Amino acid sequence: NINNDNGVNTVGNQTTSNLIVLTPASEPTVNNATGSTANPPLPPATPPVTDKNPSHYETIGLALGNLVWYDTNNDGVRDGSETGTANVAVQLYRDTNGDGIYSPGVDGFAAAVATDANGNYTFTQLIAGGYLVVIASSNFAPGGALRGYQNSADLSTLSLGNSGVNNVDHGVSVTLGITVANGYVASTVVTLTVGGKPVIDDDIGLPNANTNTTLDFGFYRLEVGNQVFYDTTTTVC
Repeated sequence: NINNDNGVNTVGNQTTSNLIVLTPASEPTVNNATGSTANPPLPPATPPVTDKNPSHYETIGLALGNLVWYDTNNDGVRDGSETGTANVAVQLYRDTNGDGIYSPGVDGFAAAVATDANGNYTFTQLIAGGYLVVIASSNFAPGGALRGYQNSADLSTLSLGNSGVNNVDHGVSVTLGITVANGYVASTVVTLTVGGKPVIDDDIGLPNANTNTTLDFGFYRLEVGNQVFYDTTTTVC
């Protein structure tokens, strides 16, 4: 009831009511102009989350990399004495059409970086999904970091983007002659998921299931020559 005395217990100078229990959508609202009361409805319930596909959410913090190196013996594996290649232009694309390979003009550009002095590169702040790493054609043009070089030997399934194998070449050459400016080298698709990457990568040495540092690229070149000398013991026939 409204407008009535609810005081039932008086002790000294203090008066209290009986116990009042409040429950959602069961308490009256009062219209002061008419004296009428009404029971307000419950607010709309928040629907449960049913879409559990991580690619539909902007989950930030995934990373991908990380090495371009001189594969001097062209075996597709980075050996201890082989060094990284600096200043290589590396591009990252989303696998827009989902075919697992780089499709120029179709797959969406995501980012670009250059390798550091040790040949390392990293793309950070990525969301879950399929990615393709491309060694840009500018690297093979005059003045490019890989001018005159070719991509290392293919190691079959070890070279796939999702192989998770570190220190092997992951490149696929697409070329009119890889040493010309319109050639490029690209990985096949690598899929990033939250918590789904190799826990320990040799390049970082720390557990991080949101970082994939296994996507490496090797390059070699053929060389001919050795020495020009004076042959002072010529024989005339």
